[in-house]
Amino acid sequence: MKNNFADRLQERIDEMGNPTCLGLDPMLSYLPESLLQKYDCRQEEGIYLALSSFCSELIMAVADIVPAIKPQMAYFEQYGLGGLRALQSIIALAKAQGMLVILDGKRNDIGSTAAAYSRAYLSTSGPNDHELNTSQASVAEQGSKKSNNAEHENCKPNNPEQYAQDQTSHKTDNSGQYSQEQAKAFLAADALTVNGYLGSDGIKPFLELCQANGKGIFVLCRTSNPSAGDLQDLELTDGRLVYKAMADLIASWGQDLIGSSGISSVGAVVGATWPAQAAALRRRMPRTFFLIPGFGAQGGTAADAVAGFDRNGRAGIVNASRSLMLAWKKHGPDHDAFAGACRREAIAMRDSLRAALADHRKTKGF
Repeated sequence: MKNNFADRLQERIDEMGNPTCLGLDPMLSYLPESLLQKYDCRQEEGIYLALSSFCSELIMAVADIVPAIKPQMAYFEQYGLGGLRALQSIIALAKAQGMLVILDGKRNDIGSTAAAYSRAYLSTSGPNDHELNTSQASVAEQGSKKSNNAEHENCKPNNPEQYAQDQTSHKTDNSGQYSQEQAKAFLAADALTVNGYLGSDGIKPFLELCQANGKGIFVLCRTSNPSAGDLQDLELTDGRLVYKAMADLIASWGQDLIGSSGISSVGAVVGATWPAQAAALRRRMPRTFFLIPGFGAQGGTAADAVAGFDRNGRAGIVNASRSLMLAWKKHGPDHDAFAGACRREAIAMRDSLRAALADHRKTKGF
């Protein structure tokens, strides 16, 4: 595996000719009636099965044409353990299909708390290994190193492909509960969205694990929501707007994580609903990967979305959630066809982005 997230993501986009990301923001009200009738969503198990079945079918429908998924954690967290189990299973499935996983949690804090967040979402061998490695030395001094190593070995994640197969079969341990290995596996994302407005000490722990583990982060910069300007458009004493100052920080944070593609694994979240600002931000952050929400249901067009791509039509990935997840509602009452509807919509999105990128390159002289 190449040890640079930006390189892996850009390579996957190039292979598919498609800078699309499937956003997964499930709610029970979004599910087809056929799934709601099949599972008892008043119970944890029913919620898990309904959400995981819905998202898994969407993933399988587009895995050969869409390079990445972006699960929004809040939509799973709202359903408690059943939702988190569903999140766990779909991340494992997506990774087994070769898709990259951008976990949308917008996490941040300072000091040890930020470090804990980074270990939770950007580790490769499990967040517990940090403490296990620290404690092993003292255990060894007491003559217990051998048993401790055995325990440490048991904490390593399963093979992702086999794990995804297990999740498809809804396997648990003998107690009927998810094992420690399974509980950790859903945290193994390729990248995480973070909030940089706490400053550098809230970002440094994430940068360290990005460097060590080949992971990435996308830092909020110019977000797609209507009230983003309440804070992000305020002018600083040096004349810069807040979001431009954030862009300068993001560019500096990413200097040591630029891969062979010339793109950094420290990316920026830049909404498709602000195309003029996106183009200006690209000039400030020429080597930064843009995660671009706001396409489709939020009003962003293909032309809007590609405004933030670089002059070669690279270094950007466009997320669509509701427009893909709920595509089945555009095609009548055939609830069993929701995965096929998602695929058709994803192909249409891909084709519109390809056309917009062709125009984008022409305007940039390519």
